[in-house]
Amino acid sequence: RERSTSTIEDEEVDSIIFERVRSLQSLVSQDVPLQSVYSLVNVEEMTQAAFALVKASLPQKFGATEIAALNGTLKLAADALKNLFAVVKKFAALFADDDKKDVLSNALNLQSTVKSLFNTVKQLNAKPTDETLRENLLSAAKQIVDSVYKFFKACEVASAEYISTTAETCAEQVTKIVEAGSGVSKADLDQACATAAFSILKMSQLVKSKAAQCTNENVRMSLNTSSSILERSTLELINECKKLWASGSKPDDDTNTLAKKVLLEFRQINNTLLRAAKETNFSAEEQGERFNTMATSVSDIVQQLMEIEFTSDLDKALVLQMRLIGRKVENLTSFPSLDDKSVMSIVQELGDTLKKIRVGMGAMEKKSRDKALNRKLKVWAEALLNYMLALRLSGCATVLKLPAEREMQLSVKLDGAVIQCAEFYQFLIELRAS
Repeated sequence: RERSTSTIEDEEVDSIIFERVRSLQSLVSQDVPLQSVYSLVNVEEMTQAAFALVKASLPQKFGATEIAALNGTLKLAADALKNLFAVVKKFAALFADDDKKDVLSNALNLQSTVKSLFNTVKQLNAKPTDETLRENLLSAAKQIVDSVYKFFKACEVASAEYISTTAETCAEQVTKIVEAGSGVSKADLDQACATAAFSILKMSQLVKSKAAQCTNENVRMSLNTSSSILERSTLELINECKKLWASGSKPDDDTNTLAKKVLLEFRQINNTLLRAAKETNFSAEEQGERFNTMATSVSDIVQQLMEIEFTSDLDKALVLQMRLIGRKVENLTSFPSLDDKSVMSIVQELGDTLKKIRVGMGAMEKKSRDKALNRKLKVWAEALLNYMLALRLSGCATVLKLPAEREMQLSVKLDGAVIQCAEFYQFLIELRAS
């Protein structure tokens, strides 16, 4: 009789161990998407057009070559404006009434400024030495950069609001795990766990992506910590509910405490996202010093890359991009003495390099069957897109001396990009070394 009881207990224990979930990913069969806010409005195209315009507006004198370059930017501006108006109403609908009005008003202001730009450039073609027309050109360029910057900021607001909306959905699904744990259907509990696991991984990925795009170290660390807590606590809750159900018990106070831990983390994330972005006011000399520190950091990464024997063309191309970043950062160490044209050229080359790294990340993701790795690659790629756009706007704000520069100083934004590159390349080193 004792042997029989022991056997039953062993079977119950085996059942519980068998049910134990090792990771949220094991419950999710499909890919977890990362919604890019930059796919909702053509801010990437707008930053490219604004950057080209500013670069073409810098010459002190306009000869035939300069006029031709300036004329070439008009099509970029026109195409960007046309594509903006194809999506702006849908994009504005993401916001509350006041913010919606601001988005639509900003689009109309941009339209008006682009029309003014066309008129100014037309006159410059006839009078290339007219100083008043050159001032009008710079004025239009400043207004266009300011409008594009507002769309960039609107994207950041939209991504934060999407995180909040996703958190509400996750909270409902976490609660349903506990409710299903009180039921009689194992299928219902399994479905509730799988649904919540997918949503939590989606939420975690969004939070990590937001963290990767943040240049404030404390905020970045807080968001990454919250992401880890969300995944870990949800996994604990799922296993607790499965264990209790397998033993014929109902969710108890410990279960509710675990659920509350997850729900409180959603609140923590929202509070972190509400922290105001800090303006910086580094002098040109201080920015040069920051670039110098960055150059050392990039040099260390490049040195580690040189010690690994990469064999694939993709890996070799990725290593080359980091070496190019190193050279450009070194060029920026003399920031105080760089002229506007040099600053814009370096920023353009840095943006092109980040774009190529993103392409490499996309190629890696297509080849990989590791869903956890693919989520990491998505986060890094989205962060580099954010920094690519920010660098373009920062370069424009720097040479035009716009107020927006305080919110996105070049050394601050480039440092954010370098930090994400460092994480990715460190991962690549460890991956290939093993």
